[in-house]
Amino acid sequence: MRDCELRLAPRTPGVVVAEPGFYAAVLRETREELRDKEPLRVLYAVRDGVDVGFAAFRRFHKWEQGRPSGRLEVGPRGATAVTPYDNLWIRIVDLPAALPLRTYADDCDVVVEVADDAAPWQAGRWRIVVRDGEAVAQRSEAEPLVTLPVAALGAAYLGATNLLAQQQAGLLTQRRPRAVAELWQAFRTEVAPSAAMNF
Repeated sequence: MRDCELRLAPRTPGVVVAEPGFYAAVLRETREELRDKEPLRVLYAVRDGVDVGFAAFRRFHKWEQGRPSGRLEVGPRGATAVTPYDNLWIRIVDLPAALPLRTYADDCDVVVEVADDAAPWQAGRWRIVVRDGEAVAQRSEAEPLVTLPVAALGAAYLGATNLLAQQQAGLLTQRRPRAVAELWQAFRTEVAPSAAMNF
């Protein structure tokens, strides 16, 4: 990760306990589960005092013919050989053009503040109005009811990634009760999108 400070979480018996601000008890392994394995370690990245990612790993020591031949396993999403393949990803780059391209399940009228560092032309406040299954997004000076990253909006665009669940995960905030629910009711679909293999 660019411009990140990497730290190794301290280790205590039976549990990984990280520094303040990181995930307390990220991984838990009892001595019975470990047996002869090395305990998992956690390497995490910090940018501007905020935790932005982590990797858990375990070393397996081995010597063959007088030389080290150990291996390293990384989890929870292990790093393996990198192979390109086709897949489906949604990244909104033109909000007012993208929203009218699909239909919507319910009406809504919500001002959102979109954070988008990579596409600053669409960052800022937008009023999303859905009527009779059709959406319009227009610039707005009104106070935003929902603040969210463009990735959260892109995930919801397919109709399967619940905005309420993203709110509970701390990925977006609301300033009016049920504003996120209203937005999600509009974006949801009765039939969930089908993910490609290895998605």
